[in-house]
Amino acid sequence: MLITIIAWTMLIYSLIGLLVEFFFIFVGDTTKDRVKGFVDVVYFAFTIYFILRFIHG
Repeated sequence: MLITIIAWTMLIYSLIGLLVEFFFIFVGDTTKDRVKGFVDVVYFAFTIYFILRFIHG
């Protein structure tokens, strides 16, 4: 039960992080900032994928 609560908390955190970093791709000042935002979006997407597999699998 506790693991599931932690997974849901991480899912919410990852969704918020995904939205913020996706927005940051377009407003980053330098190419380095945009690439970092893109890498973070990919990281959050994989994190969300694995969390959903854990919750529903």
